[in-house]
Amino acid sequence: SASPDKRIKKFVVAGPEHIAHLADQAAKKQISIKEDIDYILPDLKSLYRGIKQKPRITVLEGIDGLRTAFEKTLLMKEKVMRVVSSPDDIQKSLPDFLPIYIQKRIERGIKVLGIHPYNRTGSEIRKRMPPLDEINLIPQKRWGFSADFAIFDDTLAFILHKEKVAISIHSKAIADGMKGIFDLAFEEARRLNVKDRRHQPK
Repeated sequence: SASPDKRIKKFVVAGPEHIAHLADQAAKKQISIKEDIDYILPDLKSLYRGIKQKPRITVLEGIDGLRTAFEKTLLMKEKVMRVVSSPDDIQKSLPDFLPIYIQKRIERGIKVLGIHPYNRTGSEIRKRMPPLDEINLIPQKRWGFSADFAIFDDTLAFILHKEKVAISIHSKAIADGMKGIFDLAFEEARRLNVKDRRHQPK
């Protein structure tokens, strides 16, 4: 209780029976909490297993990082790589490395399905590509690419040439979904494919 002016508070010591009652209530509460945890534990375990399967992300930086990202594609199992890229950007970032990489890719029998903007670099690269590749060049004024990306095996890889950064997302679900989206875009790119060699791209 408190005095009328609320400056002094008085307390009464509880008896042993009351203390025992409080302890009993606390114990029952803890048992209830444990039972609740046991009830949701299977769901928690399921969520935990799901987290272990979350996408793995790799980030590589600098010119060496870009080279490493390209070289990793040479180890793919599917032997088919879906690519959307700007050959101009690749030439600027890795001018000496690109011909070496293409030769290694050809030796490993890796096929490229490519969508690139139609310009002089894209046209020249298409001429040099092996017969197993299918390259579609689309009007550059309507579609430009600020970043390149490739899909292969269980990987979705992005290359930002200006920032000199390569980002790879390793996830079967994401890669499979992006392959489906790419294949739809590739069908449309076939329709838009610029084939008139008499036209000189700029």
